[in-house]
Amino acid sequence: MIARLEHTGRERALVYKTLLLTSLRKGELASLTAAQLQLETGTSLVAYAKLKAADEKAGRGADVPLRADLAEDLRLWLADKLDALQREASASGGPLPARLPPHTPLFTYRPG
Repeated sequence: MIARLEHTGRERALVYKTLLLTSLRKGELASLTAAQLQLETGTSLVAYAKLKAADEKAGRGADVPLRADLAEDLRLWLADKLDALQREASASGGPLPARLPPHTPLFTYRPG
C-alpha cells in the first residue's frame, strides 16, 4: 500500500511539474505517449515532446522543448515504468520487453 501511494505521489508531482514547465494543457499532457518523447539528447540536441495535430489546441501539432531537469525526471519515470512492465512479464512467465510499447501513456493520473 505504501509503495502504491508513493508511486501515485511521485506521478502527481511529475504531472504538475510537466504542466508548469511546458505550459501544456491537461488534455495535451494526457495525450502524450512514450513514443512522443525525445529525451535522448546529444551535444546540441534539445529534449522535446511531440504533440500530434489532433491533440494540440491549434490543430497544427508542436514540438514542446523540455528543460534538462524535466527531461531527466521523465527519463527516470519511463525507466521505472519499463522496469515494472518487465517485473510483470517475469512474474507471468512471458517474454521480457526491451522497451515500452510506443502507445504507453506517459501518465495515468489526470489532474482535476
